Amino acid sequence: MEDFTQVDRRLSGFTYIMSNQIGLIKVGQSMNPEDRRRVLESSSGLAVNIELVVRGSFKEKITHRLLKEHNTVGEWFSCSVDIAIEALKSIEYLNNEAIYDQMLNYTKAELDKVLKERLKELIKYSGSYVYLSKMLSIPISTVQGWVIRGRISKGGAILVEKHKDLAKNFSSKYLRPDL
Repeated sequence: MEDFTQVDRRLSGFTYIMSNQIGLIKVGQSMNPEDRRRVLESSSGLAVNIELVVRGSFKEKITHRLLKEHNTVGEWFSCSVDIAIEALKSIEYLNNEAIYDQMLNYTKAELDKVLKERLKELIKYSGSYVYLSKMLSIPISTVQGWVIRGRISKGGAILVEKHKDLAKNFSSKYLRPDL
């Protein structure tokens, strides 16, 4: 297991998913998830496991919003570990708090829809995914991968921004607000 005890305090901490032995899921944030696990375990008398930890404590509230239908009380949720991990991983790419407020207002489905629509706009503007791949000098399969995932990659968004014609209408921030 990764050592979370030596954390630079200037970082924004971690968002974690933990589970207890009765099947409840805890989504929280901490500078030291392992210490938090021990506190939860000793205060509840239940075994607690760390399931996933990602950088960025601001991701906690977004994950809570994505899991709101499973909320039992506070930061505890009644869902599978897989559902909780999927929710957190769906926003793991966010790397700064500047877009926090914008993303907090989206459910996971809404966020996925926004990113998918922006990719469709780009492909339509280019003429087709084949033309887009030619414009960016990348394999067609790369663009097909974006379509399957429903969002352009970070590297792809940067390529678009560097392209003289595409950059006029599509910034990397528009295509991928986490950049």
